[in-house]
Amino acid sequence: MSVEMLPKTEQVAPVRFEYKVIDTDKRVEERLNELGSQGWQVVGVTTKKQLLIAPPAAIILMRERH
Repeated sequence: MSVEMLPKTEQVAPVRFEYKVIDTDKRVEERLNELGSQGWQVVGVTTKKQLLIAPPAAIILMRERH
């Protein structure tokens, strides 16, 4: 009789993210730089009214919650 040992599994905590939608106004580049330094990353861009919560032209950002 042989016994096969399975590798010990590590517990993984669920990763949580938060999302932010910003309008593309005159200060968009400055705002993206500020948000980028806070850990925000661009994950999408809308070019027309695609989301009920977003303005017609918006940038969608996300970052991992700690």
